[in-house]
Amino acid sequence: MSRTSFVARRVTIGVLLSLAAVTLLYAAEDIHRWIQGKDPASPVPCPWQKQGNVPPLSPPTMEEISRNTAVFWKGRGRETAVADPPANAGSETVPIENFIDEYIFGKMAEDGIPHAPLAGNATFVRRAYLDLTGRIPTVEALEGWLAQGEELDRGALIDSLIESDAFVD
Repeated sequence: MSRTSFVARRVTIGVLLSLAAVTLLYAAEDIHRWIQGKDPASPVPCPWQKQGNVPPLSPPTMEEISRNTAVFWKGRGRETAVADPPANAGSETVPIENFIDEYIFGKMAEDGIPHAPLAGNATFVRRAYLDLTGRIPTVEALEGWLAQGEELDRGALIDSLIESDAFVD
C-alpha cells in the first residue's frame, strides 16, 4: 500500500439509503508517527509543510488536538480527559431559585461544565426586553430599572414585561 490511498466504497445508512463514499486510508507508519510524537506541545507535521507550502495558520499541537478531542467526545460515551474551563467561567456561586435552575446547574456540575458569569444589570435589562418584547428598552425604561442599582429585582422586571402590552409570545 502506498503512503496514502483512496478507496471508493458504498456505505449503507439505514435500510434504504446508501451513499458512495471515498475513504482516505493512511499507511500504518503514518499513524505510528503521529501517535509516537515526542513532545505533546510540538507541532504535528502537516502535508502542506512537506510540500513546502506555507500553512494558513500554525499547525496544531498534540496538546490542542487532545483538548479538542476531549471536548468533542465529552458526553458521547467516550472516556476522555476533561478540557480546561473557559477563561471567563463564573467563579461566584449562582443563585438557584427554582427546580429548573436546580436541575440545569446540577447537571452542569455533574458534567464538570463551568457556568458563565452572571450578566450585569444593564445587560440583563436589555436581554429581558429583547426576549419578551422583541425590542430594546427605551432610554427612560432602562434608566428607571438601572436606578435601583445593585438591588435590581430581576423577577419584577420579567413580570412587568410579561404583563405589558408589548409582550410577545
